[in-house]
Amino acid sequence: MAPAAAFAEVLDSWMDQAPPPTGAAATGRPYAQAQPGIATRGLYWFEGSVAVAKPANSAGASPRAYPRLVSPAPQRPVRKLSPSQAEALTQLQALGATLDSSFTDDELKAVFRALALTHHPDRHPGATAAEKARLSQTFVAVRSAYDALKTAA
Repeated sequence: MAPAAAFAEVLDSWMDQAPPPTGAAATGRPYAQAQPGIATRGLYWFEGSVAVAKPANSAGASPRAYPRLVSPAPQRPVRKLSPSQAEALTQLQALGATLDSSFTDDELKAVFRALALTHHPDRHPGATAAEKARLSQTFVAVRSAYDALKTAA
């Protein structure tokens, strides 16, 4: 079957399943012609959709299948971390990061920003010199771990 023929068959089947017009629009003509001037669904509205049963309404009508767009589950990256990258991941996890070896770029960036805000010395104006030195060392460790893992992501 040619792709154009498959497209036409799917479009025809969904247009046949459209709910019937009510009120003044119920003229006996097909649904697409019964309401002139009203835009129909987009040409590719059904791509990536699955049929789900709509519950019966209060009048006791039987459930029908209506399309609902479903996005595919995001692919988790599969990577082999080098020993230095595995150590960097362990450092971030010790500081409270909830990453595993299948992290995404966005997850790594979000964890880095959260840890950087927590451990940046300028975010603690009332800290003593010793606390600022400790925070500075922790911030440098977070940054170096991020730099090491950024190449893996």
